[in-house]
Amino acid sequence: MPGEFPATFAANPVQKLGDMQLNINLPDAPTSSEGAYTVEFSAGKSIALPLIGQVGQIKKMGFTQDAAMGPVAAKCNITKDYTAEDVYVLDWKADKIYYTRLGGLAKYFATARVNGCGVIIGGDRKAPTVVHANISPDSVYPENEEAYAAWSKSEDKAEHQTQLSTEEKHDAWNRYYNNLAMTLRRDDRIANDTISVVDPRIYQAEGSYGRIFGVRADNGDWTFYLNRDKGTQRAVTQEIWPNLF
Repeated sequence: MPGEFPATFAANPVQKLGDMQLNINLPDAPTSSEGAYTVEFSAGKSIALPLIGQVGQIKKMGFTQDAAMGPVAAKCNITKDYTAEDVYVLDWKADKIYYTRLGGLAKYFATARVNGCGVIIGGDRKAPTVVHANISPDSVYPENEEAYAAWSKSEDKAEHQTQLSTEEKHDAWNRYYNNLAMTLRRDDRIANDTISVVDPRIYQAEGSYGRIFGVRADNGDWTFYLNRDKGTQRAVTQEIWPNLF
């Protein structure tokens, strides 16, 4: 049975996880928004998505290591099914922007697995703002005026989504999530310029999924990590904030 998060995980998540994938199982997401948040994703083109705050939301979660996969790989789990530790959580929904500001009430942070989403982290080390945004790449594609005009008149945009190349999707996602970060900074929702933007180009380099979590040190400073696929059923863990690789 899982208990407290192991001290070895808090001390050095990169070493503790090794090549293991991290599984994060979160509670259900709230859906009440603060209204539409408009971001210009390209010159003269903007889109509005619901902005949902989860300031200070803490859930009880536990940690266990699953070695049932044998020699292939093990998995580590952060799950809502156990009640061992206070963890800040940040949810997600399609075509929405979730954000939270962390503090000193919990030692860990977790957000849902990402596969097309963008995660933005910025601000003060002791009270960072974390954003988990999701947008269809079709909504912010393409940048070229002529191609955009042709796409916007198409009858079946959903079908167009399946026709986008991986590079086109990554370009559209990257453009929107980075512009979202700049808009959040301009609006003082992120307190300073220490900002990391983790978009699909970063975590889909060698697989489909990424898992993002944070650990608060004894001095109150937060550090965030990306656990991303590296081939089949393996992963690599890297610091993403305050240092992005």
